[in-house]
Amino acid sequence: MFTDLLWSVAYQHVTEMQEEAATRLRAREARQARRAGRRGHHDPGPLATVRVPDYVDGTFRTGAGPAGTAHREDGATVSRNAA
Repeated sequence: MFTDLLWSVAYQHVTEMQEEAATRLRAREARQARRAGRRGHHDPGPLATVRVPDYVDGTFRTGAGPAGTAHREDGATVSRNAA
């Protein structure tokens, strides 16, 4: 066989094997996700527990209470309407 032909056949074979491996990996991950869902396991993701403050001073706005009221993470109430 010519060198170029041999190289192209080998390259095509390797590419097909990599595509098949990627397809099998995606299928396995999908099966694992379905299985985890049936068992009640839920991975919230890396950013689900990160709380970003609503205000510059580090407080969080809550739906409870009068407008302009915020709560710090330690539970203290901070008034936003103070003059």
